[in-house]
Amino acid sequence: MATSAVDVYLCHLKEDEKFVRFIAAKLENEGLRVWHDDLASGQVRGMALLEAKVVLVVLSMDAIASKALSDEVSLAYISDKPIFPVTIYDYKTLENALDFSMKLIVAKLNWSFFPMGQDGTFSEEFLPTLIKSVSKVLNHRRPGTISPRTSVIEVPSSIVQELTSPAPEEVPAIAPVFFNNWRERVRRSRRERLKNHSDFWRENFAGRPEVPWKEFRETFLEKYKERILTVVPEDKVSWVINLIYGDILQLKKVFARTVYVTFCGGAAMLEGDPNRFYHRVMDYAKGKIAMKGVFNMDSTVRLIAIDNLGQFKTASVVSCLQGLLTDKDANTRAVAAIALGKTGTSNQRALKKLIAKLKDEDRMVREAACLSLGHLKSTDAIPYLVDKWRNDVISNVRNAALMGLRMVDSPQAREAIRVTKVLDEEVDKLKRSMLMRH
Repeated sequence: MATSAVDVYLCHLKEDEKFVRFIAAKLENEGLRVWHDDLASGQVRGMALLEAKVVLVVLSMDAIASKALSDEVSLAYISDKPIFPVTIYDYKTLENALDFSMKLIVAKLNWSFFPMGQDGTFSEEFLPTLIKSVSKVLNHRRPGTISPRTSVIEVPSSIVQELTSPAPEEVPAIAPVFFNNWRERVRRSRRERLKNHSDFWRENFAGRPEVPWKEFRETFLEKYKERILTVVPEDKVSWVINLIYGDILQLKKVFARTVYVTFCGGAAMLEGDPNRFYHRVMDYAKGKIAMKGVFNMDSTVRLIAIDNLGQFKTASVVSCLQGLLTDKDANTRAVAAIALGKTGTSNQRALKKLIAKLKDEDRMVREAACLSLGHLKSTDAIPYLVDKWRNDVISNVRNAALMGLRMVDSPQAREAIRVTKVLDEEVDKLKRSMLMRH
């Protein structure tokens, strides 16, 4: 099946083929272009997913145990695809089998359920709302804009996901969240939202410009721990808290209100949602997990993601790649360095972190950082690349640093190369002269 002009990508396993064909036929009957090729290679599947406008994830016991499917869900998430989970099972049947990363990403989305009857046919109760919601998202997509990443299904309970503004290209020096999927809540009228001027900081720290981290952490957990536990297991709560401390607060002992407001998207975005900070934290956690899933060495979509990063080089992607630069696994750090180069980012904080990786203990990370800085034409990196070229003990790193300098190709870089080569020639002459004397 061709991958061009695809409306809906069906993320699924071959084992669920009967249900997949049912869903595909229903969508195609509505004039939607659906991609669901069971025999396609991973490369073709990845391209089809990136080119599709919407992703439907067919979840079954086999599917949620599949790493390949989990990787595709993560890729859909970081590339800003609206995600609609569909299944023939009830949620409780699947919930306990969802692993941490999959549950974090899909658990709070609005699912569509198509239970199979005794006659082998699938219930169509949710079909009209699914089709209506998919069509609504497709109709709102415009060239050059970022669309809602997650599903918005008008179920009877009126639970919907509201959208925020797209992430800016560059943000202040704290990690931005994935802006387009930051909350799910009961729809309220505009008047009701505007009446509510409370938020977490005003409720607990009104009038204070900053709060000790320990006090903030304890207050946050007291208010939100039970809600966090509906998404993550008990042993992962500390991981969420560490994201706040490490990625948002950057290990500072004091939480300034200015940092809080910036992370929430500005003062205007605090109006009307008392839980804005919590929603942003949880959305950032989803993005972090998705990025790690896509770019780890075992990922089935890593290469396709790196090759196509230019298509979704949002501030959120750039920020999460920066976070992966400090991962404990050297392979992950190296892949993150390569991926940052592929984004073409001009974010100064990202460039500084890449420059810092030139001193990484692992030679593959240093080599990747050299090449990415060259690809990004970072003039600030020139003296550091020169140092690697001259002094790194690993020849591959030295060669990568020289290649990086050549890719920067600025007058300063060309002069650095010329001077270093002249010095090399002078040193060689001196060595030969000294050998002749002896």
